[in-house]
Amino acid sequence: MATGVLTDCAERAWLDLVLRGDAFVQPDVYLGLFTANPGEAGALANEVSGNGYDRLACANWDAPSGRLTRNTDTVMFPTAAGGDWGSITHMAILDSGTPGAGNALVVIPLTAAKYVAEGETPQFAATQIVVSVPSANGISNYLADALLNHLLRKGAGSTAYSAPATKKLALCFSSPGDAGTLDPPVGNAYAHTTHNAWYAAATDGSNVTTIKNDGACTFPTCTPGAWGTLPYGAVTDGTNALFYGALTTPIAVGAGDTPQVGDSQFVIQLN
Repeated sequence: MATGVLTDCAERAWLDLVLRGDAFVQPDVYLGLFTANPGEAGALANEVSGNGYDRLACANWDAPSGRLTRNTDTVMFPTAAGGDWGSITHMAILDSGTPGAGNALVVIPLTAAKYVAEGETPQFAATQIVVSVPSANGISNYLADALLNHLLRKGAGSTAYSAPATKKLALCFSSPGDAGTLDPPVGNAYAHTTHNAWYAAATDGSNVTTIKNDGACTFPTCTPGAWGTLPYGAVTDGTNALFYGALTTPIAVGAGDTPQVGDSQFVIQLN
């Protein structure tokens, strides 16, 4: 089975939880089967219906590491009864146990379509279902693992992710990358700046989910020397890098400058 892709719903919930502190309670998660791709929009129209079909609770996932997690137990759907389910092309992880209801959080394409005929009991072995946060997409390894834990492992000895009360913006000479390694100016009064206001995340017609800073972010005045040109930025919780990316416009900071990232200029996108 191929690796799962986060839906737009999950991306918005993650961004708003981390940066805005919006509620995103750890969900009970269920597996559902589909005869066509729900897509990043998480459309439920092509979920299997009738003939003994039901969603399946799936609470057992291994501790996320390296930006991914896998199911730890064999999962077995009900036996098709009264008719065929048809050709299954995708699986989804959802926040409701009722077919046709709730939100798809992750969409997983099957390596090959599987036709489920009457009398068959579809099942998937342990470690066969993989959910991953893609690399080089602006989320640090630390946050990717923490959010997978929050999304899938309710009641599995995991701790729900708590949004940091204070978010700090950092300016960097090089990209922090997935490792979240910060490379800010040293000395000359440089310090990360606190910024806790963010617009609500939104998804466009191309399934790109974006969140932007609400209001300008002002850094300390550079003194006595220059900081130089800083093309990258990061959001941290004071200890760990959370998000990173290239600034819309690199900031050149000379002695006496008070650098500022304007409203909506610190942009984080998930796709």
